Amino acid sequence: SVLYWMPRGNAKWLLCISGLVLLTTFNTFGTHDIDTAVQPTLGQGVGDARGVDTREPVAGEREKVEVQKVVEEGSQGEPKVEAARGTGKKVLPYVDEVNELDGSCKGSKVSTGELGNFEFWGKTMNSSWPCPTSGMNNQMQMLMFYHNCKVAHEKPELLWRDITCSPTGGVHKDGGRYEVGSKSYTYTWFRWSSLFNVTQGGICYDDKHTWSMHQWLKGCGFTDAANKAFYATPSYWKQRHLFDFRQSYYTEVEKFLEERGLARKPFLAVHLRKGDYVKFCKEIKRSYKKLRLAHWKYAKGRGARDLYDKHMDTCSPSRDKVVQGINRLLKYHGLEDVVMATTHPEYRPGDAAFEADIHGRVHAFDASQYEMSKASFTAVDSIILARATHKLLNRYSTLSLTAVDLSVIKGWFNNETMWFW
Repeated sequence: SVLYWMPRGNAKWLLCISGLVLLTTFNTFGTHDIDTAVQPTLGQGVGDARGVDTREPVAGEREKVEVQKVVEEGSQGEPKVEAARGTGKKVLPYVDEVNELDGSCKGSKVSTGELGNFEFWGKTMNSSWPCPTSGMNNQMQMLMFYHNCKVAHEKPELLWRDITCSPTGGVHKDGGRYEVGSKSYTYTWFRWSSLFNVTQGGICYDDKHTWSMHQWLKGCGFTDAANKAFYATPSYWKQRHLFDFRQSYYTEVEKFLEERGLARKPFLAVHLRKGDYVKFCKEIKRSYKKLRLAHWKYAKGRGARDLYDKHMDTCSPSRDKVVQGINRLLKYHGLEDVVMATTHPEYRPGDAAFEADIHGRVHAFDASQYEMSKASFTAVDSIILARATHKLLNRYSTLSLTAVDLSVIKGWFNNETMWFW
C-alpha cells in the first residue's frame, strides 16, 4: 500500500490525475453527497447472527489433479497448467467458478489463461517486469471513484484494463527512498477479474482495454479533495459491493476458520506491516497527517479505538509493542485466538518465540496449500480481517481500509471490537 509513481510511456495524464493524488488521499472522509442512497447502519448486511456470509457458496471446489482438463480448456482461474499437474493443491479462485461480465459489457471479455506478453502503459511487458503503478487497494479506490463518475454521467459501461500489478514489498539495498517500478520491490501481476465478482455493475474488464477508453473520464475531476469527499458517502456505500471479492475466497476463508475452530467463536485478527513499511513510516513521520487516514477517521467517528499514540507504534510497531498490544487485547476481550494477517514469518505460526510470547493460540492462512497469486492472498487476508469479531488494523494501509469497507457492506462492523495500532 506504499505509493510512489514513476512516469511510464504515454501514461503521464494518469500520473497527474491519479498517482500524485493518492499520495495524500483519504486523510478525511466527506459527508456531502447529492445521492439519496441510505448509508448502511452498523450491523446491517448480508451476514447471519454469527457474522458469517450466508450467500450460497459456489459449487466447485476441486483439487488441481481433478481440474486439469478444465484448466487446459481455459475455465476460470489463473494457474499455470504445468504447475497444476500432480501437486494436489487447490486453485484459488476456483477454476469452475462462473464469473462472466454482465450483458451491458458488449464486446468485452475476461480472459483466464496465462498473462504472456501484454501492452501496459505503451510498452510490451510480461509478469517478470517491475510494476510501474501503485498498490492494488489504491487502484481499487481510484476505480470506484471512476465508477461513481460513470453513474453520474449515466453511462452504460466503464471499460477498464483487466491486467494490472501491485508492489508486494521489498528492501532497498541502497538505503534510499522506495520507488515503485524500481528493483527495490517485489511485484505481482494479476487480473481484476481473478479477484472481483464481475457479474454486475457494467464494469467491463478486458486485457485489451486501456485506462483512457472514455473521453468523459477526463471530466471526472479526480482530485485529492474530490476523492476524500467521496469516501464513506451514501454513493460510496451504494456502489462498494460492485468491487467485492469472488465467492470462492469467502468459501475458503470460512473453511480455514472451521478447521481452526474459529467459525463460531470470537477471535482477534491483526493486520501487521513490517519490512519496507518500517522505512515508509519513518519517511512520512513529519507528514503522516496528510496520508490515507479515511478509514481510520470513519471508524473512529463510530467508536473504534486506538491502541497506541506514538507515530511509529501506530504505523509499524516494534516486536515488543506487537506482543504487548496483542496480549492486551486478548486479555481485555477475553479471547483465546489471534489470526495474523501478515507476510512476515516471525509473526506467524511456526515462529516458536512469537508463539511463546502470545497469550493465546496463533493462526494464519497458509497460502502454500494453494495455487494462487499474491493478489489473491491479499484478498483472503482482507476477508479474514473483515470477518473477525475483533480487529487490530493499520490506519495508514489501504488493505486495512478494504477490511473496514468489507466490514460495513457485510454487516460485520462492530465499533466496540475494532482497534487500530
